[in-house]
Amino acid sequence: MNCPNCGSIKTKTENVTEWFPYGQTEQAFEATFPVHTCTECTFSWRDHASELPIDTARAEYEAQLAAAPTKGIEDLKEEVHNFLDEYMRPGEEEDYRQALLLLAAEI
Repeated sequence: MNCPNCGSIKTKTENVTEWFPYGQTEQAFEATFPVHTCTECTFSWRDHASELPIDTARAEYEAQLAAAPTKGIEDLKEEVHNFLDEYMRPGEEEDYRQALLLLAAEI
């Protein structure tokens, strides 16, 4: 592989881990990918082989983000169940349970 900066064939390849910004907020995902460095001029670059690990890390991060709201709803449902089990008076449990579960499902 020739260095795109100086044309030297003296290059090395190492795996590098970096954080990539994601979206418009302060979110980021981490990816490990190959980086080539010229031992003559110290120029570093990535090529097409770097794109797959970065795309895979982005897809995994997006999957985690998509799962987060579902986990939040499940946690809320569990809290509602625990609250009802602890604080409802006999005979009222089912009415309150249904109302709160409907509310939790909408959140």
